[in-house]
Amino acid sequence: MIPPPPNVLQDDLTLLLPPPVPVSAETAHSPWVYAAAAGATLGAAALVWWWRRRHRIAPALAEPAETITLRELARWRSLPQDADLRVAVSAVSDTLRRYVNNRFGFGAPTMTSEEFQAEQASRHLLPPGHDRFWTPFLQSADAIKYAGYEPAAEQFMAMLDRAQTYVQRSDPATATPPSTTNSAP
Repeated sequence: MIPPPPNVLQDDLTLLLPPPVPVSAETAHSPWVYAAAAGATLGAAALVWWWRRRHRIAPALAEPAETITLRELARWRSLPQDADLRVAVSAVSDTLRRYVNNRFGFGAPTMTSEEFQAEQASRHLLPPGHDRFWTPFLQSADAIKYAGYEPAAEQFMAMLDRAQTYVQRSDPATATPPSTTNSAP
């Protein structure tokens, strides 16, 4: 049997390539190479951190979220007369945001009020009707925390009552939201 003729074109392809360019020691160990590698690593780490933070799953709690939240809200009932109610309102708002995160898996603690409402409007993470509580509550809390409104003790206690009612009525078995009548600061 006669062997097939050699493929001349394939054997000569290496002749068409330019000769390899030697890499100098200066180019291989340039500070820019190290800086680019470090920047890419830091960028990837920041992206992973951000992704995990935004898509955090609520941790499993030893106690129900309702019990923990009601206990925290009860602590705010025994404020001294000269307490800073703006700080107290901020703490109550943070407590409720943690509750929503733990109860519904909604990343409320890391969101602004606008982000919270937009996320709820687009993804409906809370059961229907919960907006009747959250919209006025967030408006009141924001007016106190950011607009410099000074609440009276009675207004703070009314806000605390509404928060406690919300948590009690958000029982996992019923999930019926409270109705709010007057939530303005």
